[in-house]
Amino acid sequence: MQQSSETYVERIVALAGVAIFAAFLYSIRENLTPFVGFVALAVFYFTMKDRAVAKPLFAVGLTLMAFWIYEQLAGVLGPFLFSIAMAYLLNPLVSWLEKHRLKRTLASLLVLLIFVVVLTVLGIFLVPQLVSEIGDLINQTVTALPQVRDWLQNTVLPSLA
Repeated sequence: MQQSSETYVERIVALAGVAIFAAFLYSIRENLTPFVGFVALAVFYFTMKDRAVAKPLFAVGLTLMAFWIYEQLAGVLGPFLFSIAMAYLLNPLVSWLEKHRLKRTLASLLVLLIFVVVLTVLGIFLVPQLVSEIGDLINQTVTALPQVRDWLQNTVLPSLA
């Protein structure tokens, strides 16, 4: 039983170390590149003794690195990745139309036209509603923050001390 509580404490200390390390990297983010971040992540992974903790943290770190790289290259990769996803998702419909004696070029144009029309209609009707809902969510979050702070100060922190 003693060993499991030591393992539990080691994992909490490791998670705290990860949080501090992440905060440090975030604070110097202007001077970092994705390559330097990846090297820091690899060094962190290979120096951790407990692989049960290291593997999920490394996976989360790699996911964050992928988002970071995407953010750096979004102007180039965004349209490219969107077009790949669109081609992948619409290909079965084009193949089905082709199987039903429609030329592939015509089927592609038809499916693309329908896709653009549907996207346009959704954009016209859903985007304003979505923007309004997000604005309401932000307002409600800002309103609730003082209550959350009071709850943390009056309930959570005293129980931890």
